[in-house]
Amino acid sequence: MSSSLDSDGLLRQQQQQNLRRQSQQSSDPASAIQVVDLPEADSIATAAALGRQSRSPSLQPLSPANGELSATPSAAAADSESDQAKDESSQQARTPQPQPLAPSDHVSGHPDIRSVQVDFHAYIMDMDLNGRLAELRKTYDKDFDRLKEYQLALHEMVFSSMSHLRALTILQQLFVQHWPAAYKETLNQLGLHFVPDCIALYKSLLASLRGPSLEEFRNSACLLEQFGERLLAWYTADDHVFEFKRLSLSFGFAKTATKRKTSNINEDDIILKLISLRRDNQDFNGFFSRAEAHPVMNKRRFVDLYSVNMQQTMRMVTLLDAAVKKAKKAKSACSFAAKDAENLEACLSIAKDISDYSNNIGVKLKELSRQLVLSKSFSNFWEKSMMDESQVHRFRNQISHLHTCRLYLTREVHMPGLDNYRLRLFVFTEFLLVISESDENRTTKYQLLKHLGEY
Repeated sequence: MSSSLDSDGLLRQQQQQNLRRQSQQSSDPASAIQVVDLPEADSIATAAALGRQSRSPSLQPLSPANGELSATPSAAAADSESDQAKDESSQQARTPQPQPLAPSDHVSGHPDIRSVQVDFHAYIMDMDLNGRLAELRKTYDKDFDRLKEYQLALHEMVFSSMSHLRALTILQQLFVQHWPAAYKETLNQLGLHFVPDCIALYKSLLASLRGPSLEEFRNSACLLEQFGERLLAWYTADDHVFEFKRLSLSFGFAKTATKRKTSNINEDDIILKLISLRRDNQDFNGFFSRAEAHPVMNKRRFVDLYSVNMQQTMRMVTLLDAAVKKAKKAKSACSFAAKDAENLEACLSIAKDISDYSNNIGVKLKELSRQLVLSKSFSNFWEKSMMDESQVHRFRNQISHLHTCRLYLTREVHMPGLDNYRLRLFVFTEFLLVISESDENRTTKYQLLKHLGEY
C-alpha cells in the first residue's frame, strides 16, 4: 500500500514539475520564435525578396503552416532586377543631363559678333579711351578738349563700321545660311545673296582703319594718326567706290523721303510677299521665329537687319562730316590734324557721291527692277528668248537687281503721236536693256522688250 502511494506521489510530483517547466517556457519570448526552413535559392535574390515582402504585392507573407514563400525564387530575383532598374532610371531623371548646343549657338561666339560692343559708349569704356586720352592732358593742356573730340570722332567711325559688320554677320549666320531651300527665289528677290559681298567690303574697310587685327588696334598708340590718309587710299583703290554704289541698295528698303502717306516699311512689295509667306506657311514662319529669338538679335526683327545697309551709307556721310569739322578745330592741338582734315574732306566728297548715286540713280533702278519683275510679260519674255537655262538665270538676276549693275548711260525716246508711250534704253557695261513705258490711269506700266548680253 505504502509503495503504491509512494509511486502515485512520485508520479504527481513529476507531472507538477512538467507543468511548471511548460509554464516557464511559455513565458520566455525566445521560445516563441518559429524557425522556418526556406527552400534552396540564390541568397542575394532571396534576401532582396525577404526585404521587400512587406511592400511588394507579388510576394505573400510567410505562412506559419508551411514556412514557404508564395513566389518562386526566380520570380523574386527578376522582380529585384526590375525594381533596381527603375531606381536607377529615376535617379538619372533627377540628375540634370547636359543639353547639346543649338546649331545657331556658334553665332554668339563669332569674332565679328562677340567682340563688338552694343553702343559707342560701351566701346569707349572697353577701349578705355577716356583713361588713355587723359594721359595726354598735360602735353596738350588747353587744346586737350579739342584733341579729344577729334579723336573720338575717328573712333566713332571705326565703331560704326564694326557695328555694321556685326549686323551683316548676324544676318548671314542666322538667316541667309539657313534659308529654307523651298524659298530660295524669295531670298534672291530680297537681294540677300549679296550679303557675303557686303561683309567682304566692310571687312576690307575696317582692316584699313584699325590695322591687321583688333588686338593690335587695342594695343596701338593713344592717338589715331594718318586716319584720313588710310581711308582715302582705301576709297580710291580696287574700285571700292563702285562696290559701295553697287551694294548700298543690294538689299534693304529703297524708299527715300516722300510726302506720300503710304510710305512705310511695309510699302516694299517683296517684304509684303514675305509676310504673306510667313502667315501661310507654319514651317517658314517657324524658321524666322527661331532666328529672331536668338540672343544676338536683342529683340530685333528680320526687317530691322534688312534695312541696315542703306542706313550705313547715309551714316558714313554724317560721321565724316563731323570728323572733318573736329579735325579742323584740332589743328592747333596737334601737327597731323590739318593734313588729316584735308584727307577726311576728300573722303566726305566720295561718301556724298555714293549717297547721291544711291538716292537718285540706284533707287530708280531698283524700282524699275521691281516693276519689270512684277509685270505679266516678265516670265513670258524668257520663254520666248530661246536662251538656255544658265543664261536665263544670269540675265534674270541682272534684271531683278539693276541697281547692282554698272550703268554707262541711258536714253529715252518719245514716239510721235503716242504721248503716253516711250522707249527707254539702258546701256550697262555687261548688257543692253530696252524697255517700254506707258502711262494709263495715272500708273506707269513697264515691259521688257530686249536684253542683249554676252552669249
